[in-house]
Amino acid sequence: MKKDFSFNKKHPILFNLLLIAITFFVICYCALVAADIFTEHGKMQEVPDVKGKTIAEAREIIESEGLKCVISDSVYNKNYNPGCVIEQSPKGLSLVKSKRTIYLTVSPFNPRTALFPRVKDMSQRQGTSLLKGAGFSNITIQTTPSRYVGLIVGVTVNGKEIEPGTKTPLSAKVVLLVGEAPVMNDSIGQSDEAESIDESLI
Repeated sequence: MKKDFSFNKKHPILFNLLLIAITFFVICYCALVAADIFTEHGKMQEVPDVKGKTIAEAREIIESEGLKCVISDSVYNKNYNPGCVIEQSPKGLSLVKSKRTIYLTVSPFNPRTALFPRVKDMSQRQGTSLLKGAGFSNITIQTTPSRYVGLIVGVTVNGKEIEPGTKTPLSAKVVLLVGEAPVMNDSIGQSDEAESIDESLI
């Protein structure tokens, strides 16, 4: 007669306990792996601040942190050199999930320009309005003695005279020289009056 020495038949209780233990271990292991994957997926990290950096520098810094980088816009800003980051979204030092895309706004390499309009001999108000309409915003008014009171008698751009129709950066510093009435020198009259007063006191 052939005997059956299988473990599960000889020790059914022990076999069932061992089976339960193995099943429990497998379930716990799977749960830990799933939790680890979930935690890594939702991991938060700090966004590097790249404002003022060149595009190449910003891209290298952002990608070294495991984030993505996209240039979303180009806006002129006189406070930043061409090709530098002037804004970013999300902002620097904020917390985001890993592999998040950072959108950059940069200063263009070629500043916007316009043909400089003829404003000489116009009134200050007309000339200023015309320049602003053309896109110029850095405008300064200086007065100079002239018989053409209230009229623009001279124009300089970045410290130099300019001809109408010249291609000019919109960020250029424009100075309008506006005529004002000359101040009359009445010191002689005042001196004569003072002398007459002194003589009357004698």
